[in-house]
Amino acid sequence: MAPASRPEPRVSLLRRLAAALYDALVCAAIVLGAGILFTLLMGGATSDLHGPGPAGRALLLTASAVLPLGYFLLSWSRGGQTIGMRSWRIRLVSDDGAPVSPRAAFIRTISALLSWLPVGLGFWWSLADPRGRAWHDRISATHLERVAKAPQRAR
Repeated sequence: MAPASRPEPRVSLLRRLAAALYDALVCAAIVLGAGILFTLLMGGATSDLHGPGPAGRALLLTASAVLPLGYFLLSWSRGGQTIGMRSWRIRLVSDDGAPVSPRAAFIRTISALLSWLPVGLGFWWSLADPRGRAWHDRISATHLERVAKAPQRAR
C-alpha cells in the first residue's frame, strides 16, 4: 500500500516572484517577436519615416496586450503551468482541486494586474494570508501548489 500523499508546502512569495520574472521574459520575447513580424509585414522600418499610421500602431498595441494574455490563458487552462511555473515547480489549480477553467484563468490574469498595481500589495498579501494566497488567487478561486520533485532514475 502506498503511503498517503501529503500536500506540498505552500508556495513562498520568493518562488512566486521568481516564476513571474521568468514569465515576464517569455512575454517580452512574445511581444518582441510580434513587433518584429509586424515591422516586416508593414514593409520594414525604412518604408516610411513616420512609421505605421494610427491604425497600425493600435493593432500593434492590441497585439502587445492580447498575446501575453493568451500565453497565460493557454498555459493555465492546459496543465496549470507556465514556463516559469514549470521551472520553479509550481502548479495552478482551482480551489476545488479541478483543473483551471479558461474563465478562471482569464479572471486570474486580469486580477493579477490589480495585484501588481499598488506596489505589488496583492502579492505581499500572500505573506499574511493563512493559505498563502495572493489577491488574484482569491479573486479567481485558484491557488498555487508546489510540485514534488520527480524521482531520479537509476543510471
